[in-house]
Amino acid sequence: MINGKSLLSALLMTLAPFTAPALAQLDVQIESEADRFLKEQQLQREREELQRQQPLLAEPEQEEENNFSDKICFTIDSVEVDGVEAIDKQLVNDLTQEVIGQCIGQKRIAKLLQAINALYMDRGFITTRAYLPEQNLSRGKLLIKVLEGRVEKVQLNESSLSDRTRLWAALPGTEVGSVLNMRHLEQAVDQLDAPPSVKSQIKLWPGEEVGTSLVEITTTEKNRFRANISTDNDGQENTGKQRLKFGLGMDNLLSLNETMNLNYIGSRDTNALIFQLSLPFRRFNFSFTRSYSEYLSILSEYSELFGQSDSTYMNLDYMLFRNTKHKITLKSGLSLRESIRYINDTELVPQKLTVASLGVEHRYIAEKSRWLSSLNYSRGLDTLDATTDPADLVDAAPHAQFSKLEANVHFSRPLGELAYLQSLLAAQYAFDSLYGSEQVHLGGLGTVRGFIGQPFSGDRGFYLRNDVSWPKAGKALSEWVPFIDVSLSSFIDLGYVKSRAENIYGRFEESLSGMGFSVNAYYGDSRIALTLATPLHASQQHIKDDYQLSFSVNLNF
Repeated sequence: MINGKSLLSALLMTLAPFTAPALAQLDVQIESEADRFLKEQQLQREREELQRQQPLLAEPEQEEENNFSDKICFTIDSVEVDGVEAIDKQLVNDLTQEVIGQCIGQKRIAKLLQAINALYMDRGFITTRAYLPEQNLSRGKLLIKVLEGRVEKVQLNESSLSDRTRLWAALPGTEVGSVLNMRHLEQAVDQLDAPPSVKSQIKLWPGEEVGTSLVEITTTEKNRFRANISTDNDGQENTGKQRLKFGLGMDNLLSLNETMNLNYIGSRDTNALIFQLSLPFRRFNFSFTRSYSEYLSILSEYSELFGQSDSTYMNLDYMLFRNTKHKITLKSGLSLRESIRYINDTELVPQKLTVASLGVEHRYIAEKSRWLSSLNYSRGLDTLDATTDPADLVDAAPHAQFSKLEANVHFSRPLGELAYLQSLLAAQYAFDSLYGSEQVHLGGLGTVRGFIGQPFSGDRGFYLRNDVSWPKAGKALSEWVPFIDVSLSSFIDLGYVKSRAENIYGRFEESLSGMGFSVNAYYGDSRIALTLATPLHASQQHIKDDYQLSFSVNLNF
């Protein structure tokens, strides 16, 4: 049994090598399980968004070259266009000015009508048409009428009270009698589909009046209330590599297209509990997350480090612009975090951070590739009871009032007929030294594979992930195993981090790279994944194994 004097001596001897900066660097190596979960969840959401974003309806193609002739033509002195309300009439006038003073015939007039129709379709007004009424062109005046297609009715499913509430919360700027804009309908379907259990389809039917349309939206629901159990070996060595997760989710409890999730993540010496609420509303998306994490790390024979963090995240996004190829979203957020650490029973100085962020996200669909890029600026504030940095704080010490930039770029495209490439570049540049919750973390299945349980972190850095999937090879394997779908992929990753302060390895920077392949087997909504990775490069002696085999089992109910 250790008496008080010997315990104090042991504690002082233990703390001797752990100065304040050293303790801070040890602490940042232990990334919160809640933080890891939220980051990986966000990246997964972005990958899925990139792949599923497509126009909801095939928009009308431009009319093919007709057999009209300009052999008989009329000199046009003026052009009048009636019925233009939904777009700037000057855009139409710019087109009509090209024919004034010209001798034009049927072919040239048809091209002018197509150009006016294209103006509308590019802006989402796909049921609007320009046409030529009966007239005498020999007088030198050309009259064009535009019939702007309008909404007669928008109906979701059977128009129950729940259906009407969900539609009201999802549909921006489309009322009975308004000009039908496909961009508004696409946004509505995105919001209706925000809950993972919902899939929507949209159809347009001719209305009772000329130029009107009935908009019919139907949804199918699967697993509105769901549960998830999973396990993997992607934990950290100092807190336990084997992890266990439980999750509960529910959608449309309030009929506002909302989603609520509750998740638990645990390993040998970590626990995390996360509550999430996502509430889309027309052009807006609001999300609220509350998380609690704790960990225990052994420092020596006589001492241990115990940490707790309590975090709140609030985000508000606004869809600024969209068409068939582009979607631009403005993003904002506010996070509150409190971290408490103990060495044995001695409490260290608590860390309280208030962080505001602003950013922009751009989705782009090219002919054969898809892009999703984002840029985000974060600033640590000295409000809402946040820790205030002293005036004489050294550069190497973590700052509560900090600034940093983050950028993500997702890219995907087919590689011929046999393979499909998905790449992700994630980078961060900090202008100050950061606490662990704000740093870049490398190692594990979510960043640079081949370094499970070996975390590296820094104030600045990046990682690049490249995955090549082989769908035909996976399909061939699936035919061998009944009721099982198999997917195969290979990958190569690399990453780099740098800090102003030395890490626990006595270095200011680290670089990693790894490669390997993975096999995923699906049975219904459940999945088993195996990943074999080998480190290619690591700073100094960080390569501990020639290869690493990781697994995860995910059961959904």
